[in-house]
Amino acid sequence: MRRRGRLLLLLFLITAVILALFLFLRPQPTEAEYGAPVALCPGPDLYGYTCANGSNYAYIDATNNTNLFVLDGAVTVELPFPFTFYNTTYTQLNAISNGNIQFDSANINFVNTCLYPETAVDMGAMLAPYWSDLDLSFTGALEWEIVGSEPERIFVLEWDSVPPFGHDLDDTVTFEVQLFEGSNDIVFLYQDVVTSLNGQGSQATIGLQNTAQGLALQFSCNQPAVNNAAGLLFENPITPNPTIKPEDAAAMIDQAKEIQTREPLTTLLGRLSQSNPGVLAELQQHWLQQRPSRSTEWIWTDVTGNGRDELVILWRPNRTQPNRPTSIHTEIAVIAYTAANQPSLLWQQILGNREHPFSELTFVETADLTGDLHNDILLHSANSGQTLVITAVSDSISLHQLPESCNGRAAIRDNHIIRTGCTNTSQILTTTWNGETFSPP
Repeated sequence: MRRRGRLLLLLFLITAVILALFLFLRPQPTEAEYGAPVALCPGPDLYGYTCANGSNYAYIDATNNTNLFVLDGAVTVELPFPFTFYNTTYTQLNAISNGNIQFDSANINFVNTCLYPETAVDMGAMLAPYWSDLDLSFTGALEWEIVGSEPERIFVLEWDSVPPFGHDLDDTVTFEVQLFEGSNDIVFLYQDVVTSLNGQGSQATIGLQNTAQGLALQFSCNQPAVNNAAGLLFENPITPNPTIKPEDAAAMIDQAKEIQTREPLTTLLGRLSQSNPGVLAELQQHWLQQRPSRSTEWIWTDVTGNGRDELVILWRPNRTQPNRPTSIHTEIAVIAYTAANQPSLLWQQILGNREHPFSELTFVETADLTGDLHNDILLHSANSGQTLVITAVSDSISLHQLPESCNGRAAIRDNHIIRTGCTNTSQILTTTWNGETFSPP
């Protein structure tokens, strides 16, 4: 009996040792719950966010318009409840026209970058349901909605029928973000993301990040990874990583200051750097044959007063395609050549919105209208009646829109601008530079 008792005791001790070793050597919960600071879906990232199928969530049609009708812009929207994102609580957000939300910045960058293997610089704490070059100038809406009742409300921000830049006005994307009260969960829903070119996320970044904390979870970057009726759930962890501390209240990050280019300016600068200016005629035909089709004209004149002519180029929608409305803006650029004979962008301006399309704008004349001994440029659209002047006062290139709509002719006489067919007068309207603006003499 004693021998049997000793065997039972030995077996008990062996079992206890094995159990202790198992408990000691097994992976700790934090190792299983948290991943790398910058991770790919399904995650988790270091904070504990994960990414899963969210197509079972109901799409909610937002009805409150932010009235953000621009190419690249941001609008601040107050949240109906405090929302915690990466362990920092916010009471408002900045809705960006280019398919993202930022909590501590308002960067209108239209060139999307990946969130992996590094976070997107200068984009702050961001939700990116479809960060891409979108255009609210001519059609579409950025809308919000609040549904449900406290303490389980849902805040919705929807990009509704918004065309990517350069697409036909009926070739649009519709998607939204849902923020959940209490749980702080995030849902991206895609109602329609199939477009004629580069749809389904082929030119978009999808995911979330907080640059200041070095954290991100990316679903896709420039890949056709989302379909109509798809959804993504970014679930706030029940136990967030305790090493991720809330951010101190930080000053708003300014919008990007560097000059970014999109088509057709990107192609122009690239070709001019490889060829002589004679390539302009070739590019003019190229842009006419592209979809969307653009008309082009240009002049060479000394805008800056440095004794050398700059290239001033104008693009506008091809007026021979009236039945194919596109989100193409009229665009003006001033390009100089460096001492090494390389093109350098001095200034650009994109014009056009749903009220003033500027689609018929054309060069009229050049003259010294401001008295600074170098040329200013007069542009006019007889169709819309709009008249613009490009000046380079104090070495700063500016665009001035003249008052009054004039559907007649525009010309320069003795350094004055004269126009006919103006809405508020049957006479010839004269406008001159007063040292700060153009106004009647």
